[in-house]
Formats: sequence, structure tokens, C-alpha cells
Amino acid sequence: MNSSTNPSLDLSLLEKARHTNGKTIARCPACAAKGCDRKGEHLVIQPNGKFGCAKYSGDHEHRREIFRLVGIKSDTGDNFTTEQREEWKWQRRREEAAQRRRDELATEARNKAAAIREKYAWSPADAFYSSPQKIEMELDQDPRHFLRTLYRPHELIWTGETWQSGEEHGQGRFRTVADWQKTELSELGPMVSPATWQAGALSRAAGNVQSSPFTVLDFDELDGKTPETKAERDALVHHALAVTRWLVEVCEAKLAAIVHSGNKSLHVWIKTPDPAALDGLRDMAQAWGIDAGLIAAPEHPARLPGQYHLKSGNRSRTLWLAEPMHL
Repeated sequence: MNSSTNPSLDLSLLEKARHTNGKTIARCPACAAKGCDRKGEHLVIQPNGKFGCAKYSGDHEHRREIFRLVGIKSDTGDNFTTEQREEWKWQRRREEAAQRRRDELATEARNKAAAIREKYAWSPADAFYSSPQKIEMELDQDPRHFLRTLYRPHELIWTGETWQSGEEHGQGRFRTVADWQKTELSELGPMVSPATWQAGALSRAAGNVQSSPFTVLDFDELDGKTPETKAERDALVHHALAVTRWLVEVCEAKLAAIVHSGNKSLHVWIKTPDPAALDGLRDMAQAWGIDAGLIAAPEHPARLPGQYHLKSGNRSRTLWLAEPMHL
């Protein structure tokens, strides 16, 4: 932690910031610059303004990088002006109020979960046979069909391994949907990011995103626990489908696709909602077993259908697919 007792970081520049037990927890800017800390757990700011990265505790260079990225700079060195101190206090009060609201929403989501699972029960078979597109005859494992359903032919998208990004490894991984249709299946996937990309992009970085047509809800926990047994994995799938049905029928989410990863998680693709609804999803995500780090982060990848999962040996498959979104 730093030794200053003054407010030192600009809270408005932080990602995933929330107030917990008097402290502010957020995504570490220095870690984020390396593509890490997606869940936003590393940065800790004490009530007196002291801060540090939980992952790199005691690393002075890392802490200096945090301050360089989001620190409040003063012309008078460490002596903060009255205006800066009042601004910091105002940001703290605003964040505390926002966190209270997030906590209320999360509690509401947890309290509703059991009732939602009962009232909006939706089995994998029911989801599959209610799909607007009939995805039988191996279409449920066809990544090309999946892509041409969700995207227009001219749109630039990324597919590949998670490490295939950047000047060295990103060459050839950003192509139009039409080009991916002509690509050998062995070159396609296994992952795809829901974003479309700017022309010339080589890095799967947020700054290169052209548009965010879809948000992927990655259901990977049930009641705060990662499923280990087959029964637990099956329960997670039924939970995820029930919550999805509730989101569609009650919250009017626009469902685009549902993909089973081939292991434990279910990836639900929805049309990206307005910012307020997106914030609400993120606030309630953890209570529903959704990876909050993927919400409002279209640069992060999700598994395409038809891909073998290394942990299970099973292939990912589409359970539900809308009619082509661009028609």
C-alpha cells in the first residue's frame, strides 16, 4: 500500500469499482493493461486513500504504474487542493450509494433465484426444440452457420485461440464473416468474441472494437459454487436456462443464441441492451452465477459451437438459435 493519507486515485477512471466494508475494490489498471484482473478484484483502496494491488503486494513499480494510469496529479506534488479533496469525497459518496444499490439488486437476485428456477423451468430439450431455427443434422455444431446467423457477411470478426491476438499472433485472425465461411474448419475458432472490429485490427483490445451487437452471459457457477459432479453440472444448465427464460419473458431481453460449452458452462448470447439494463445485469450477475467480467466486455471470447473442450472431451453445441439477426 502507498504511504499517503490523501486521496490519490481518480475513482471515476476505475473499472468495476464497488464499496465493500469501508474499502473500494476495483479492477487494477496496471493489471488491466496486461489483460488481467477481468473480475476486478486486485485493486484495494483504503478509506484514507491508501491503495495497492492485492496480486502484486509490495511491488513499487506496479503501484507507480497504477498511479500513472489513474492517479490524481497535483501541481503542488503531494499537497492536494481543497477542490481535489472535495471531489474525491464526492466520488466516494457516489460510489458508496451505487454500491448499496448494487448490493440490493444482488440480494434481490439471490432471493428470486429459487422461485425463478421453479416458475420458469426450461429443460435443454425444450430449449432445443423451441429454437426458431431448426438446428438438427449437425447444424448445432456448425460454427460457420452460427456466425452467418448472427453477423452480416461484411462484418469483421475475430476467431481463434485466446492467445491469437496482437501484432505477432493476431495475423489472419480478423476476417469478414464471408471470409470465415470459406475458411477450413480446422482454422476456424475455437473461440469467437461477440464484438465486430475496426478495419486493420490485429489486437483483441477494447480500443479496436467497432460495435458490440451481443453480450454473452457466461453461467459458470450455481449458488456460488463451481459444479464438479455431473448432477451439479446438469443443475447449473437448468438454472441458467430458467434465468434466461425469465430474462426474455419478464425483462424483455432479446435472445440470439444459447451455446453449451461442452463442459460445465452455458453461454447465453443476447442483443446488447441499453446501458442501464447492462449495468443491472452486471450488478446481479454474481448472484446468478454469471461471470460479471464478461459483461460490457465484448472483446473477451466465448466458445463457438462444434469445438472440443479440452477438459471434458465433449464438443460445444448450440441449444437455441434465433433466425438470422440481420434479416
